[in-house]
Amino acid sequence: MRPMIPIAIWRTSDAQPRHNHLEYFKSNMPPFSLSTTTETPQAQPYLSSFRTSTNLRPAMAKAEIMSLTDEEIVDLCDSSPNLAGTPNASESPPVPPVYALASNVVVKVCIDNMQAEARAMTLVRARTTIPVPKVYRVFEHRGEHFLVLEYIHGYSLGACWDRLSPWQKLRIAFILRNYIKQFRRIRTPQIEQQVPGPITNDPSQPLRCYTPSLGEYPVRAFTSRDDLRDWMNGQYRVAEYVLRRRMPQEPFDDSEPLVFVHGDLCLRNLILGADGRPWLIDFGFAGVYPRWFEAYGSRDGDKAPARLWTTARKIAVGEYPRQEAFTQTCQVAFLCASCMEDPGEHWPWDENMDGDGHVEN
Repeated sequence: MRPMIPIAIWRTSDAQPRHNHLEYFKSNMPPFSLSTTTETPQAQPYLSSFRTSTNLRPAMAKAEIMSLTDEEIVDLCDSSPNLAGTPNASESPPVPPVYALASNVVVKVCIDNMQAEARAMTLVRARTTIPVPKVYRVFEHRGEHFLVLEYIHGYSLGACWDRLSPWQKLRIAFILRNYIKQFRRIRTPQIEQQVPGPITNDPSQPLRCYTPSLGEYPVRAFTSRDDLRDWMNGQYRVAEYVLRRRMPQEPFDDSEPLVFVHGDLCLRNLILGADGRPWLIDFGFAGVYPRWFEAYGSRDGDKAPARLWTTARKIAVGEYPRQEAFTQTCQVAFLCASCMEDPGEHWPWDENMDGDGHVEN
């Protein structure tokens, strides 16, 4: 017989999620010393206000933030602490710098356009009760893109997860489960028309897709769910061609509609705020995709999962082993997408296949 789980930990109204139970974190969180964490600062943007509080400017009013010119914000970044730490050339993709302009404002700097990320965060704040930083401004300056955000004070779950009790981890898992439910209820013209990709105000002009389920680099734009399905099935065949064997996974699962997806729901993108709530950050991979893209993105690549994170993420986003296996096989093709074309349904090696699906030399 399965052990019974107290219903109080997950009985949360879809319409009006309650966060009263999060008071548990405030009173039961073990004491932390961030200086003892084994995580590298490069892997922990937005790590904590406690690490840099003595170097921060006083809080800025929204009117003051909006009155600054783009050049003034860029100049302030040059004299502000970088919460992401010293850039690490070995990081792939590299962690963008995040400058603490004041005790309540950070600026994320990236070479990629962050308009879609700003739209995604604004959409989630407007349509859900999920804690997400406010977006103040987004602009481009001399080839770099700047996203001005609310600074969320707290602990990165990537740094403190292993020091939480199993009970605390379980509570977070069910809170994230509620967040995902809210994501999947969001409706926009893009979602209604089932146009994949980053959030856009004009579904007739879809944007290039950039999310872990589609590899490490941006791919092309897709006009429909069928377009995305056919392309990914083609990439799956490319992977089979590269591996010289027929793979056992089933094709792209298009049995459910596309939904809003964060795309990178990993511990490093969750902040246990000073208010006791898990905040979501970094919506750079967010968009309209199959719901199982959320499951694949929550794996955090090939890194060994933190203790109980695999269980927690499956509670939060659901279990999609078949779809994750399909996506994992496609990653082989994404690495060589620029030099390989879809071989089509017929393999040139079909007649040389052994009983196990391998190509005989």
